[in-house]
Amino acid sequence: MEGPRFIADFLAAGLEPEQLLLGDDLDARSPLRLASHVEVSGRALTDISATEHSQGAVAVFPFPLLGLRRAAPTLILLLDRVQDPGNAGTLIRSAAASGADGVWFTPGAADPFNPKVIRAAAAAHAAIDLDIGPADDVIGRDLRLVVADGDVTATSLDDVDWTIPSIVALGNEGAGVSIELQARADLTVAIPMTQRVESLNVGVAGSIVLFEAARQRRTQGSWSPGC
Repeated sequence: MEGPRFIADFLAAGLEPEQLLLGDDLDARSPLRLASHVEVSGRALTDISATEHSQGAVAVFPFPLLGLRRAAPTLILLLDRVQDPGNAGTLIRSAAASGADGVWFTPGAADPFNPKVIRAAAAAHAAIDLDIGPADDVIGRDLRLVVADGDVTATSLDDVDWTIPSIVALGNEGAGVSIELQARADLTVAIPMTQRVESLNVGVAGSIVLFEAARQRRTQGSWSPGC
């Protein structure tokens, strides 16, 4: 994890770094200096950093335990071969912010621990459960399977009752959701849009769906900020 703010978010979540490297030019008032760290030169930190310009702090955290730990989840995001790291990270962040219970990655999807995914998620890895495996391993937990698709015959997002416990499946940027998942879907939904554009980026589309679900659940009193 790179950057003082994101590292601080991980620390606040109770995660302990195996190593914390701070550049000698990092603000002396940074709260990270209160934690056990090794001070290195800015040049050395730039060499270590995965980004072009170091942000003054790099931490190595152990991999979090995989698994959806909530006994009775009500909203799971399923990423079916979503390969772009930026999209994957955005969706992890949106899932955490909207109150989803977890994000499931199928084989062929981006590695949730790819450095680009971690940067795009902006420390949300510490705020939501993640798991990896075949879709069959998550489908069938007494949750409705909702496939998000741009098909004009799909049910409008506006007409879906999101208070029903659901798995929301988003597909690969080019191919969409697999034929197998489409065949098993209880419901296919589409985001109503003007005809000025053909489709939305999967990270944007998934975020819209997640926050519509959160809006309805707040209205029904089944979710509140901070849960």
